[in-house]
Amino acid sequence: MANKLELLKRGELAIISIQNPPHNTLSAQVLAEFPAILEMVKNDASVRVVIITGRGLFSAGADVKDIWGIAKRGDMKEALELLAGANAVVDAVENLGKPTLAVIDGLCLGGGNELAMVCTARIATEDSRFGQPEISLGIMPGMGGTQRLPRLIELESALRLILSGTVITAKEALELGLVDRVVLKKDILSEAKKFSQDILSNPIQRTAKIFNLKHLQAILSQDIFQNLIKSKSADATWSVVEAVTRGMALSLPEALKLEQEFFAELAMKDSAKRGLAKFLKIELPKTDTEQKKSVDTYKSEYAETPPWEKEEYIMLRNTLREFAEKDIKPRVAWMEEHEEVPRDILKKMGDLGFYGISFPESYGGFGLGKIGVCIFADEITYVHPSTAVVAAAHSSLACDAIYLFGTEDQKQRYLVPGISGDKIGALVTTEPGVGSDVGGMKTMAKKVDGGWILNGAKQWVTSGEIADFIVVFAQTDPLGGNKTLGAFIVDSDAELRSKMKREKKMGIHASRTNSFPLNDIFVSDQNVLGEVGQGFKMVMQVFNRSRIAVAAGCIGFIRRAIDEAIKFSKDRILFGEPMYMKQNTQLKLAEMESSRMLVEAAIYEFAWRADRGLDVRNEAATVKYWAAELAKKAVDTSLQLHGGAGFIKDYPISGLYDDVRIFPLFEGTSEVQLLTIAKEMIKSRIL
Repeated sequence: MANKLELLKRGELAIISIQNPPHNTLSAQVLAEFPAILEMVKNDASVRVVIITGRGLFSAGADVKDIWGIAKRGDMKEALELLAGANAVVDAVENLGKPTLAVIDGLCLGGGNELAMVCTARIATEDSRFGQPEISLGIMPGMGGTQRLPRLIELESALRLILSGTVITAKEALELGLVDRVVLKKDILSEAKKFSQDILSNPIQRTAKIFNLKHLQAILSQDIFQNLIKSKSADATWSVVEAVTRGMALSLPEALKLEQEFFAELAMKDSAKRGLAKFLKIELPKTDTEQKKSVDTYKSEYAETPPWEKEEYIMLRNTLREFAEKDIKPRVAWMEEHEEVPRDILKKMGDLGFYGISFPESYGGFGLGKIGVCIFADEITYVHPSTAVVAAAHSSLACDAIYLFGTEDQKQRYLVPGISGDKIGALVTTEPGVGSDVGGMKTMAKKVDGGWILNGAKQWVTSGEIADFIVVFAQTDPLGGNKTLGAFIVDSDAELRSKMKREKKMGIHASRTNSFPLNDIFVSDQNVLGEVGQGFKMVMQVFNRSRIAVAAGCIGFIRRAIDEAIKFSKDRILFGEPMYMKQNTQLKLAEMESSRMLVEAAIYEFAWRADRGLDVRNEAATVKYWAAELAKKAVDTSLQLHGGAGFIKDYPISGLYDDVRIFPLFEGTSEVQLLTIAKEMIKSRIL
């Protein structure tokens, strides 16, 4: 039988590589080979740093077949022996007496993640993925996940990972503190060697987490965690919560032993056997209760739920809907008349965490990604498009730009208060005569001692006069075009606001749109965003991400257009019967509903891809184009069904008609979206 571990020596480095394709699972054979190799490198005085890695990927965790075999046999003693052997390996790594570095490329899940956690440090490629997916199989971590993870990262983040079974990106893992460095795939070997030397010269010191039972209870009482717990196996969630609650009060060795006992007991339960069998596609005899279940009940329990329909997102949607109905809807008429979204509404959205939906918990966010942002855009646009536009310009443009490209100092000064709603941000590229051609902007940034001086003019910036900071894109070389743009964070003040002209618009009246000059505006070097010269790439990346959310706002328009048409056609009596009974009305309603279903499915699919870190520029352009065009058509169709009443301001459809017209225009016109799609087609199919 071929060895599953390979040991290589490179000077002061010893490299242990897991070679158990296709997923490098920590099978019984892998675990059996580890002790001898670890003992060898421990006793080799020439080895100063030990690297643990995997061929093709790091490790997808324990071999589920091994666990299934033990569960099927119902042998508690065998389960404890397997766990003891696995934990002896990670204990040996943790207590090797030499620095260890987990070099991660690809999947690092379950036991693989638990193995990586005991290493001194962790470095990963940007396309690596991390998680503790055991709970989705009806089991729980058994190699230290419930004990080491809360001691390594924030307790709330650890619980979310363990109880949801979510797989996160390397970037997200870095933000949580689960990995120490993230590098390009092509650089992983060279960077790992550099990191090894860094560890030797500057040993890593980690601050021990202080456990607080009340804090744990407060976290678990949150609706999002209650819904997570309800969505998973009751046996598994109880075991996890008990293991964490009791284990955090014990020393680590005692806590690890406790976890092993919980794991072994859980693996003997029918719920765990069903979860393991389902994962392995093993058909188990149905119980009498299961035989009696209806087809609908069966489907609802066992069919795969789309990510955007899972409990955490349903809860988010319900919260947003309630907020919009209670706090926004009663004030819509006032806001449109006074051309203002009151600051108290903006602050309350921050207090409720709405600006932080997509951002990591470490900055005060929810970590629900673009899917969560799309739900926000849909629900708020349905009630009041202006409020949705103001919030999106702040969160999805200004804050997202700082999150993507800002320094840690900039994130603390602008992103954190932006998420809380203590500061409102704006972002502007447009100038008089410069719209879609971003590289043609004339506003100049001139380098001076300690910073930059901005001169020029900007127009059509959303929320300019209420913004506390504005991300301004400017040219640093008059002949440079796209390759010399820079981004600068301008702190707004009374003087700058006094020069702003408020534009009179066709729609979205409560969202203030401003034009203003920039006359010798000084921006310190500390407020340069990203790398000077990379401004074009930066703004395109921000727009590619935000366009999906703009498209999601169009779902809100289509839903509202349908609801207004149904409401009107139920009350309108036409030739002796309600209008909705007429075939023409039904055809128009069906057309609007079918467009809603199409764009909704595409938007959430592409948002899911964006959350996985995939390049979605083409998909974003596609949904921005079609959603905006179909929303415009749906609102027009609804107005037409209203007849002359649709032209009267007393009917909401009239305002929607004015509001929706901006959506095929801002953040890239429909024509720009089509050109983006064409460019990608030519690149992939012709060149």
